[in-house]
Amino acid sequence: MPTATTVPVKMAQRRDTAANWTSANPTLLAGEIGIESDTNKIKLGTGSTAWTSLSYTPWSQVSTYPFVNADIASAAAIAYSKLATLTSGNIVLGSSANVATSTAVTGDITISNTGVTAIASGVIVNADINASAAIAGSKIVAATTSVVGAVQLSDSTSTTSSVLAATPTAVKAAYDLAAAALPIAGGTLTGNVILDNQVDARFREATANGTNYVGFQAPATIAADVLWTLPATDGTAAQVLSTNGSGTLSWATAATGNVTLTGTETLTNKTLTSPVLTTPALGTPSSGTLTNCTFPTLNQNTTGNAATVTTNANLTGDVTSVGNATAIASGVIVNADVNASAAIAGSKISPDFGAQNITTTGNVTINSQGDARFGDADSSNYVAFQAPATVAANVTWTLPASDGTSAQVLSTNGSGTLSWATPAGGTITYNRVINGSMAVDQRNAGAAKTFTAAAALDYSVDRWYGYCTGANVTGQRVQGATAGQFRYRFTGAASVTAIGFGHRIEQLNSADLAGTTATLSVDLANSLLTTVTWTAFYANTADTFGSLASPTRTQIATGTFTVNSTVTRYNTQISISGSATTGIEIVFTVAAQTSGTWTIGNVQLEPGTAATTFDIRPFGVELVLCQRYYQELSSPIIGQGYVLGGAAVRCPIFFPVRMRAAPTIGGTLSCGNGTGSVENVTASGFGLRGDGNSSNLSPQLTNGTASIEL
Repeated sequence: MPTATTVPVKMAQRRDTAANWTSANPTLLAGEIGIESDTNKIKLGTGSTAWTSLSYTPWSQVSTYPFVNADIASAAAIAYSKLATLTSGNIVLGSSANVATSTAVTGDITISNTGVTAIASGVIVNADINASAAIAGSKIVAATTSVVGAVQLSDSTSTTSSVLAATPTAVKAAYDLAAAALPIAGGTLTGNVILDNQVDARFREATANGTNYVGFQAPATIAADVLWTLPATDGTAAQVLSTNGSGTLSWATAATGNVTLTGTETLTNKTLTSPVLTTPALGTPSSGTLTNCTFPTLNQNTTGNAATVTTNANLTGDVTSVGNATAIASGVIVNADVNASAAIAGSKISPDFGAQNITTTGNVTINSQGDARFGDADSSNYVAFQAPATVAANVTWTLPASDGTSAQVLSTNGSGTLSWATPAGGTITYNRVINGSMAVDQRNAGAAKTFTAAAALDYSVDRWYGYCTGANVTGQRVQGATAGQFRYRFTGAASVTAIGFGHRIEQLNSADLAGTTATLSVDLANSLLTTVTWTAFYANTADTFGSLASPTRTQIATGTFTVNSTVTRYNTQISISGSATTGIEIVFTVAAQTSGTWTIGNVQLEPGTAATTFDIRPFGVELVLCQRYYQELSSPIIGQGYVLGGAAVRCPIFFPVRMRAAPTIGGTLSCGNGTGSVENVTASGFGLRGDGNSSNLSPQLTNGTASIEL
């Protein structure tokens, strides 16, 4: 093992002034020490960084020992625990020797070791409070009759508070009220006493006897002010106060015994109780006028008119009397004698209206939508005519002079003249819904049809479209209650949220309903749901209703039918908008038909407020009506036409029923060895064309359709 040897070493570090280091700006070796001889600051070399880019070592930047303030960094954040201990509750203050000293807080204010200060009780004096301190009254104890404190001022003249103080305004108001008040315990008034609004001047009985009173009161209405001046002295017994007509009252002796009417005396609406009328009292027959007077008992007979009374005679003329018995002479009452509003009952007139024929040369007017009723043989039931609730202008229909032939109908000429006429085709139709019976089903021939959820509306039985949301549903024309009767039925499915079934009516078939009331009737049943909603719309432009996603229609009205599982007929009245001249749409909807079935049939929209029986049209008529909008063409249609220039064949095809406009032609085209096409489509038909250079140019249309649905 080698022997340890001690070798004395003496180290010398590079030293120079700060200015020389900066001027030379050398690069120190890694770990090499450089000292500024004039500042004693030290830098350590990195082997690659020049002197001016090196930082001083932190411990070499202390200027002297002990440390001075400049040696402590501004962000040093020296912990309080590094300072000398400070007595609890003391604060640091500078002493007279300018030395920081631990000092206890004494005097008016104390401080705890948590920093909470407190003002000692009773030390605040007036001089301590700022002149503009505006200390809230709530901080001062409220004054009472026994406690000095803050007092709230009040302008009230009616308060009973013992802690509020009256303002000069309140004192002045109270003074004025007192000065204007009537003395309660008696006194002298120097002005007028005015009682407004028909109040009383009341005089109570003695307090010991109760609180009843007698009083005076003004009438409700006075045309002009009146002042009565009382007499200066009391009158004698039994005298009464009498006015001179100018407001001066005096005592007068009341009249007794008989009252003599002299000159012309008018008694209006007076009641004489048990009067004794004598010749001296009445004077001559023309000396008195009695108007609307009541005489309970007359001691003698009277005769004359309303202006004069004559004594000592029986009544004669239209009314006669013997004693107190009076009678109206027969045949003397004429039309002018009967009050215009007498309303004499028909049963009081002979012959009785109910048992006699009535002949009149004037009009018979039945007001307030009353009926003209025709009873059956035993009068238990009747048929009747009645006016509509509102009639825009008077209308009179003149009946024909004779009866018509069998099956004829009453027809108007538009000016109120009725005549018998034979209906066109022998059929009257009033239902504006085409195929409301669901009988015509050109597309499916009674087979089931699937409606795709959230797809566009899809036509099913003729003139009717369906749609659904949430999940697909199936629909199918089904047999009704009797042979030849049909209905349409939807079958629900899980997740279905809604089903709709709608019908669009062309403006030509509905414009006359605008501004009127129409009646909607329908057969409905639902094995799951109890509510079916109906909604009526009109097209914004003629026969253009839009799509489900982008409708171009305006709602007219909507409502609901409460249904059950039994097919039942329902109806409702619809007030059609005056703007509905462009076509009408009726839509029936149900909500979540997640199971069960929904059945619809015999849909009818007709003019008027009454629901009539379903308008059953012959099937051929119904089919023709449907073919105006959709046609299933014979399949196949084989063109038989003429050759055009040796290279084409043209074949005209005519629809069995003219359609409402040029339709869209559907189906599969073929043409032997050539090419088939459709051309020249109109409401009456279209052309089949075959093109090619072959002799076999026979155009065909298989499963052809023509559609121009609304």
